[in-house]
Amino acid sequence: MADKKNISGWGLFPMKKAWHKKVSTKEELTPFLDAQDSINIRGNGRSYGDASNYEQSLEATAFKKIHDLNPETGILHCESGLLLSEILEYCIPKGFFLPVTPGTKFVSLAGALAADIHGKNHHVDGNISSWVEGFTLVLASGETVFCSSTEHSDLFWSTMGGMGLTGFIQDVFLRLKPVETAYIKLKAIKCRSLEEVIEQMNRTTEYTYSVAWIDCLKKGKQLGRSVLYLGEHANLSDLKPKLQKSPLKLHKAGKLSIPFFFPAFVLNKLSVRIFNWLYYNKQLVKEKDAVVHYDPYYYPLDGIHHWNKIYGRKGFVQYQFVLPPEHAAEGMRIILDKIAASGTASFLSVLKMFGPERSKNYLAFPMAGLNLALDIKLNSKTHQLLDELDELVLNMGGRVYLAKDARMSAETFKNSYPDLPDFKEILSKHNPKGVFNSDLALRLKLLEKEAPHTQSKRFMKNVLILGANSDMAQACAKLFAEKGYALTLASRNMETMQTWSAHISGDKELIYFDARDLESHKTFYQNLSQKPNVVILAFGVLPDEDKARQDLNETLSSIQTNYTGAVSILNVIAEDFKQRKEGSILGISSVAGDRGRGSNYIYGSAKAGFTAYLSGLRNHCIKHGVHVSTIKPGFVKTKMIGDLKTPGPLTAMPEDVAKACYKAYLRKKSVVYTKAVWRPIMWVIKHVPEFIFKKLSL
Repeated sequence: MADKKNISGWGLFPMKKAWHKKVSTKEELTPFLDAQDSINIRGNGRSYGDASNYEQSLEATAFKKIHDLNPETGILHCESGLLLSEILEYCIPKGFFLPVTPGTKFVSLAGALAADIHGKNHHVDGNISSWVEGFTLVLASGETVFCSSTEHSDLFWSTMGGMGLTGFIQDVFLRLKPVETAYIKLKAIKCRSLEEVIEQMNRTTEYTYSVAWIDCLKKGKQLGRSVLYLGEHANLSDLKPKLQKSPLKLHKAGKLSIPFFFPAFVLNKLSVRIFNWLYYNKQLVKEKDAVVHYDPYYYPLDGIHHWNKIYGRKGFVQYQFVLPPEHAAEGMRIILDKIAASGTASFLSVLKMFGPERSKNYLAFPMAGLNLALDIKLNSKTHQLLDELDELVLNMGGRVYLAKDARMSAETFKNSYPDLPDFKEILSKHNPKGVFNSDLALRLKLLEKEAPHTQSKRFMKNVLILGANSDMAQACAKLFAEKGYALTLASRNMETMQTWSAHISGDKELIYFDARDLESHKTFYQNLSQKPNVVILAFGVLPDEDKARQDLNETLSSIQTNYTGAVSILNVIAEDFKQRKEGSILGISSVAGDRGRGSNYIYGSAKAGFTAYLSGLRNHCIKHGVHVSTIKPGFVKTKMIGDLKTPGPLTAMPEDVAKACYKAYLRKKSVVYTKAVWRPIMWVIKHVPEFIFKKLSL
């Protein structure tokens, strides 16, 4: 190798000291393959993380030859080292545009394929792989093969999105889009909240291009306030006469450049808040229509060279993730809430809507749903926050984008990319000695062999519901099933459980469970065919207080169901969760346990014990990565309370309890009152002096 230099992705983190050499022909590349040393083929280094970092790096941006552009088919045949900016300079004067482009034009074509890039038009046009007719690939053996969706298709789909690990992409056949002009018809819509921008995105899916700038520091009703930018390629007739004279005008080279690394204090919560206020309010009207050049629409930051230096020498990470439709809106709100609460200032935040997953590549990132990209300056709290976001994204069936990633764990990656074993199997065939390698591949263990998987396209989490025949439990089962979770339903009455669960589609298993048979609990849990990730304890009884006061057996039955049985089974489950260092326990207790009242003190005392148990279990398990939530419904319209008349504002439906459980699980809440009004009510009840309280008829 020639020179040793510091290299990094665009985020400037992590920085790597590496041997670095430029190559411009296959003949220059071959000796490195023959040496059987691991190398990384590097493009323009515009992936954000460590995908193009490695101890031995070959830069291939000199492969810039354009062979041909067929004016009838729009198929461009060129070498892969060309930057997208250079392709635009060649094809726009000929009336063609890139079919898919990311937010920068300074990406090499090979890098675009290796990341299977998506753009503002994914919901219409998919990934770039949908537009690649084929490419020539130099394998680790030195052999050159042509790959397409029909020829060497395993190599085609493992190279698209394969982060450069299958070989060196030399020549590419890319189908371009015909355009009349270099301009975009733009519609900008100001949205006051996350709900509004999502609603606008759903209403405007007919637009080819759609992207929203989003303010990540806003909270409450303004959480997720945004400006949505919709676009279409402008026809000649859409242009003003002055622009019609040169409708295929190229972009200009940016004149601004950041000459030095900014001090760490410059980019902070206050400066980003000021920038966000100015950006949101620069458009005075609700909606605005305009015709703009493609360059500021697609590449707003490319006009400032070295803009990554704004983040300082430590650099930044871009965190980009996608959530599926069933979790998208609520999940985005939860994550934006968490980011806003942390005070993390994202200088650039972009929200997009993905269409159905079209790419067949093994490490495909897009899926139908919402996609958010955040630029986050590195500091002492960044990694902890992003680890917490990883867990939320994974729990909601989402995934993190490899081309932007610099710190995701191998375990998180494995659990969110279900076709990873198949990808590894192809690598073991075509890159068995790891000739093509990267720091990203090492961190995520991409070159380590793994047994082929037998799971479905999406790794499903399993929810165990104890006491599944209760109305609240049934509502929980329906909600979690709708969100894509597998169910294990446990109760004494199998016949009743079979009847109502038949209406729930998805993966489910029914199993006998008796809360009062304490001796059976350990065996019950050990014999589960699939250990749960989430447990909802929903069983309980409301005794006849008058009868219980006179009948010890009635009292003991209530205590055994509402407290002893719950403690017994949760002790077993908690030990397993602690060993696995994962899991969530949701215990449905009651406001009746907040203070003993004369009207239901036997039931209330059992629930008070259960509430205290859950609190202690929560504090014990948190250091093991296990979370415990206490759900406190007030009055709930269920069979258990029969025809008892309850105050409307204080009464919840079983579906409300299910939503409370789901939110508590996602947000890792400690204590949740199903109806928020119960929190101040119970605070007052708990703090009424005893000499007054005992005189009240409660």
